This record gives sequence, C-alpha cells and structure tokens, in this order.
Amino acid sequence: MVTLPGHLQALLPEPSELRLERVERTSNLILIVVKAARQSAACPTCRVLAHRIHSRYERTLRDLPRHGATVRLRLVARRFYCRSPDCGRKIFTERLAGVVRRHGRSTERFRQTLAVIGYALGGEAGARLAERMGIESSGDTILRTLKEGEPDSATRAVRVLGVDDWAWRKAQRYGTILVDLERRRPVDLLPDRSATSLERWLYDHPGIEVIARDRSNCYAEAATNGAPEAIQVADRFHLLSNLTTAA
Repeated sequence: MVTLPGHLQALLPEPSELRLERVERTSNLILIVVKAARQSAACPTCRVLAHRIHSRYERTLRDLPRHGATVRLRLVARRFYCRSPDCGRKIFTERLAGVVRRHGRSTERFRQTLAVIGYALGGEAGARLAERMGIESSGDTILRTLKEGEPDSATRAVRVLGVDDWAWRKAQRYGTILVDLERRRPVDLLPDRSATSLERWLYDHPGIEVIARDRSNCYAEAATNGAPEAIQVADRFHLLSNLTTAA
C-alpha cells in the first residue's frame, strides 16, 4: 500500500484501513472519496475471510471540519459473498470498525469528539461549543451519542455499576445515569430517578457484582430488589463527604 504524505493521512480517519481516491474542494465543503484498503473482509458471523465481491455502494459520512470547511467522507463500501458453506449469512457488508459503525452516518472520530464534548458540557451547552468549532450537531444528538456508548457496550456485561442522578432540568426534573466503572463509560440513561426504572434495568442486565451509589433510599431499594447478590457501596463523592462530616 502506498504511504500517503502526512497532510493527506490526516484527512483519513484510519489511514491503514482506507485508500484515498480523490479530494474535491468547494468554497465551504471538502469531499473525500475513499475505498477500503484491504482486498478481503471477514464475515461477521463465521469470521471466514471472503474475497469474492457481490456489489458496491456509496455511503456519505459526516467528518470533523477542516480549515473552516465542512467535511464529508464518501466511502465506497463493498458487499461480499461468504464462502463458508455452513454459514447462514450468504452476503455481508465489510466492516470498518475504526472508521464508522454499522449503519452509522458519521465517522468514529466525529462521534468520539461529540462524546468528549458531551461528557464535559452536556447536551445544549455542548451543542453551542460544537457550533463554534464548526461541528454540525444538536443537544439531542450529543446526548444520544453518549447513550450509545462504545460498540461493545450493548453486548459486554457490566460487572461494577455506578448509579447517580442527572438533571434534565435542574431542580425540576431528574433522570438516572448508569456507568460501567471498570471501563469508565456510561451504559444507559434512565428517564427518571425512581426505584422502579432502576430495578427493571437491573433485572434485564444480570451479572452485576458491585453497585456504587449515593445514599438515596430509592436506589438502595432498587439495588436490593433488582440485584440482590450485588455488593452495594458508597460512591467516591459520598465517601469523601462522609469523611469530611466525621472529621
């Protein structure tokens, strides 16, 4: 594979995964046309490498802005025939995990930037900062990006869970945020701050061994009923608060 100059490599989300075809520039838009660099792809079901191409199609993805211009990545994606006779999936689309998620409409680095903004500022304030940075987004999109989490967050079981409230609107409406404390990633946002919704979530996600929470009675009740085998501990903030009070 030909090594791109540094200024061109920076245009691509994953230079090792993509091959640059061309770059088109207008006054306020940069269009980058790319293809997958590899000649084969692994079937997502059986993991057998496939080489025979079924068809091609184009995906247009949002990417981070550059030099004041909006950037779009036009990815020429391929569908392959799975060559394993025992596999139930006969045709599949190649996966480019470091570039874009399945059915995604933006590059992974675009999503990660929104997530960082959301972690720091939340939805509406994050959207205002994103606009100043030239990133097209909304408060709802930023919160949805946080809720989606990482690609494996829906399939990997949570062992140590952090539970806390967060404000839809301060002093008026609160929800519950659930965090995988081992990976330090949010895994879900519940619409309210109640024992019922948290207990239902715990029933649907078995295997939790430790729950770190505040001193709320509703969270204590939900953890006791929804995950009776889990150990309940005070979170870091309340440990420090208790220590301060005692001292």
